[in-house]
Amino acid sequence: MDKKDTKILYEISENARDSRNVLARRVGVSREVLDYRIKKLKEEGIITGFQARISISNFVYGGYILLIQSLDLTKESEDKILKKIENNGNTQYIGRLGGGYDFIIGFTVKDLFGLSDYVNFINSVFSNHKSKLTFLTMVKEFKDSFKNIFSESEQTNDFVSMSFVKEKLEIDSIDKKILQAFGKDCSVPSWGIAEKCKITEVAIRKRIKKLIDKKIILGFRTMLNLTKLGYEPNFIFIKLNIKDKESEKSLVDFFKKNKNITYATKLIGEQDYAITVLSKSNMELNNFILDLRNKFKGMVVGVENYPLFEMIYHTQLAEGFLE
Repeated sequence: MDKKDTKILYEISENARDSRNVLARRVGVSREVLDYRIKKLKEEGIITGFQARISISNFVYGGYILLIQSLDLTKESEDKILKKIENNGNTQYIGRLGGGYDFIIGFTVKDLFGLSDYVNFINSVFSNHKSKLTFLTMVKEFKDSFKNIFSESEQTNDFVSMSFVKEKLEIDSIDKKILQAFGKDCSVPSWGIAEKCKITEVAIRKRIKKLIDKKIILGFRTMLNLTKLGYEPNFIFIKLNIKDKESEKSLVDFFKKNKNITYATKLIGEQDYAITVLSKSNMELNNFILDLRNKFKGMVVGVENYPLFEMIYHTQLAEGFLE
């Protein structure tokens, strides 16, 4: 992958639905060269898809993380369990971890009863194959994007999918079909959605613009397999001794500006923050953790690292949100 490919990934990371002609001009190549390079990045497994970034806060009660240590799972029983979790309409992602836990599961629910139901569901599907479960509540996301790893300059990165909303907006069945389609693949053409909804393409385009204007659609992101670029993703959980709001704000600013941090959220539970950190070696990761501890000495009192071996399942919009 050369500098042109890096520039392409930077430009399409959060602008996957922009005009290819516009993107080609930004990158400094012809439309044909841009199309060829994107096709090659997909064939190499670096680009894995294109999904709309949807403000799920408009539809859900809250977001949660489960860390699970499994017990005596065969390949067959594991596959069955993970398929059931994937098919649950509230599941956002499933990851395979190293360290003291085997799986990380992200999910959202519509109400407090849904929270109880989902935890009961997880306990049921794992049954006696679970030896430990840690439950964490997400308070606020600060970052969810890997755009800056393709930039040579230092920029603040604060793209999120769980943005704060003052009031939840109602949408109709056609808008829901648009969100469901774009949540899976935002490169789908407007006319394809129009045919399914049995209305004109012009009407679909107007609805898409309205969803963007209302900030229900926050953007269109490119999904990447960063292990193909030599990165090793790690979930890091941080425990704090918070002295004042200003010192915590400096920590959040550090998360937003650090290129190797692609995700950051505040938590309630055994941990105070969760971040996803990319590294190209164990030494690089160790240096990052040492730097974090030194920069925020006295405030960061605990750091737990769990390598993310595999993202088994991920969606921008679990379909259960819109039912």
